[in-house]
Amino acid sequence: LFKSSTLPSLRTEIIWQWPWIPQRVEPQLYNTITSLISLLQPLLLFLFQHINEISVIALGTQFLENSPYLPIHQLSSMFSQHATCSFFRQPASFAPDHELSMSELAALDMCQKRAIFKPMTPEERQDLKQRCGGSWKLVLRFLLAGEACCRREKPQAIAGPGHSIAVTSNGVVYSFGSNSSGQLGHGTTEEEWRPRLIRSLQGIRIIQAAAGPGRTMLISDAGEVYAFGKDSFGEVEYGGQGTKTVATPQLVESLKNIFVVQAAIGNFFTAVLSREGRVYTFSWGNDGRLGHQAEPNDVEPHPLLGALENIPVVQIAAGYCYLLALACQPSGMSVYSVGCGLGGKLGHGSRTDEKYPRLIEQFQLLNLQPMVVAAGAWHAAVVGRDGRVCTWGWGRYGCLGHGNEECESVPKVVDALSKVKAVHVATGDYTTFVVSDDGDVYSFGCGESASLGHNAAAADDGQVNRHPNVLSPELVTSLKEVKERVVQISLTNSVYWNAHTFALTESGKLYAFGAGDKGQLGMELVNNQTERGNPEQVDVDLRLSLRPPGAWSANPRFLPPRAGPGHSIAVTSSGVVYSFGSNSSGQLGHGTTEEEWRPRPIRSVYSVGCGLGGKLGHGSRTDEKYPRLIEQFQLLNLQPMVVAAGAWHAAVVGRDGRVCTWGWGRYGCLGHGNEECESVPKVVDALSKVKAVHVATGDYTTFVVSDDGDVYSFGCGESASLGHNAAADDGQVNRHPNVLSPELVTSLKEVKERVVQISLTNSVYWNAHTFALTESGKLYAFGAGDKGQLGMELVNNQTERGNPEQVDVDLR
Repeated sequence: LFKSSTLPSLRTEIIWQWPWIPQRVEPQLYNTITSLISLLQPLLLFLFQHINEISVIALGTQFLENSPYLPIHQLSSMFSQHATCSFFRQPASFAPDHELSMSELAALDMCQKRAIFKPMTPEERQDLKQRCGGSWKLVLRFLLAGEACCRREKPQAIAGPGHSIAVTSNGVVYSFGSNSSGQLGHGTTEEEWRPRLIRSLQGIRIIQAAAGPGRTMLISDAGEVYAFGKDSFGEVEYGGQGTKTVATPQLVESLKNIFVVQAAIGNFFTAVLSREGRVYTFSWGNDGRLGHQAEPNDVEPHPLLGALENIPVVQIAAGYCYLLALACQPSGMSVYSVGCGLGGKLGHGSRTDEKYPRLIEQFQLLNLQPMVVAAGAWHAAVVGRDGRVCTWGWGRYGCLGHGNEECESVPKVVDALSKVKAVHVATGDYTTFVVSDDGDVYSFGCGESASLGHNAAAADDGQVNRHPNVLSPELVTSLKEVKERVVQISLTNSVYWNAHTFALTESGKLYAFGAGDKGQLGMELVNNQTERGNPEQVDVDLRLSLRPPGAWSANPRFLPPRAGPGHSIAVTSSGVVYSFGSNSSGQLGHGTTEEEWRPRPIRSVYSVGCGLGGKLGHGSRTDEKYPRLIEQFQLLNLQPMVVAAGAWHAAVVGRDGRVCTWGWGRYGCLGHGNEECESVPKVVDALSKVKAVHVATGDYTTFVVSDDGDVYSFGCGESASLGHNAAADDGQVNRHPNVLSPELVTSLKEVKERVVQISLTNSVYWNAHTFALTESGKLYAFGAGDKGQLGMELVNNQTERGNPEQVDVDLR
């Protein structure tokens, strides 16, 4: 930023303009200060110019520590804070704003790297800024807080009531367990005892999931919400509503104008959180609960009114008839609650219901900054920035961890965890789990279920030797045995289902224990077992990457995976093509119609359509209505890596660098030294000493790029698109004859850069033009330019350009 020649005024402003100085110091001291700054100006400018080499600037900190009036001390502090910021180490992605301080500019730059912030329009960004308190630093804090407590863009597992949802780091979703209402999303109502991919979501990246009784909600990275299971947003557990079964994910139309980032399913309602931190609820009755009038079967979202109307929320959590909201305010983080107050679970010191969100004031008295909030069926918990854990609500079975079963109507610190720095908390029906910063897990509460993880292995009769209720936090030693750091716990939060628990490790492994009678553990139980007492790994990798060995690099010539309708394609940096997924029509290219659940390299080429000229490569000129394997590559022992289809001919590059062409050989476009047709792929012998990495075809023209960046072309010489033509004095092009065998395009050697890609016009109705892309991102063009398609204006009545000329665009 400071190296920019357009910013001298900004430099001056930073050095000279301190509008608070006249109000803080005497005139004589003010003159001394400005004189001091004037003397230091060359040094400051030197620092600006060498900012990349500076890790920490401590300008005058030592001798100015005790002089608060000197603004230069403030300048020193500012540099110390931001000199190592990435903002100063790379060009900013926005125009400089002279009204923003350096810290605000740095915060804005960091905001623009967040996935949720990137797609926002300038108007939406300004609205979020004002909502957060008018500062980009506050916006950044809001974004980071949401990512931390909600595991956005990270793998996660959800232990729902009888069924389970697992989301990989790539946004792929698996479901398993009870499926009586179609809540697994597979189009059936059959139970699944193993994790099964939800196929209808192929091509949609999911970042958040929520599971309720008979119902599932998924949120995509585009802010869209998909729901399936019981067709209700409200009282789904009693069966009075939501009798219609939705067995595949359906887009929630009523939310299409709200960019949603989180959903929470309660017993009598559903809540969603928007990207801007606004809370919306469905179906909370018609008596003014939640601050708006709505019928129980109302499927329209209503904004949560009251105190949170103008306060951004980063996380929501739903329990039995109540909702908690973690809010981000300029003064710090805070928690609001609304709904049913039974057992004191709203945290206000009473058991009174609240129709509007109300601030839980106890955290200020405890001097605790809430960072993560969890709402169990009848109790709640919070983790503070300092690692302390607070619980409150109905204390039955010891679920509050205070060593008794008493209720607490305001948050109370769990003293038994005073030596533990917590980073995550999860709550269920009278059960609580806490995860420490070193990955240890503690649990307490109801011992009737095996979901606490303290239970011994199954006895001879197949049942679990149950642990008694746990009134104070106990280390889950069974999770220590997995020898990996646990990062997330999820457990069933329902009063009508036996609970099960998931533990997700840092490497993406998922462990499950607790009730498993419906397959919700993702594993089959033996010896008549209905639950599992000790954690066992689930056969699903939540760090699942679509990258096979040698996967794609940052090289712009190759592509990241393409998610098609039910199947996927991945291209490695070495050009190997992998496919996987649905294969009912043979779309994976492996010669079968069997599905592939792991990436498999495509070792052959198929063709379909018009066979004129033998361009399908099957040894005839017959049309093909269905894709047919080109068998010649097996006979040539050639592994195809790149394929190109011209108007009348085709070409392939093999793994070993050989080039094959076939089809209509007019004008020598096959490169075999003649104009004969070839109805099966034939190796271009003239390129036997060239290791090709790329091929491009057009209308009777072919280009080949070698591994060292040399370019060869052959075929029709009537166009200037082969690159062998030279301009004449009259502005027209002296045309080169047809090229029957590959010739080096010497004009591209003169650009003195390695060419990585060629693209040329592939149409029988247009004069061709060609692009050559270099490794540094420079683009060169030649051929027909009568319509401006070369990206440059031609002179002397030219309609074409014979030699490559650089286009004024930087593709890097």
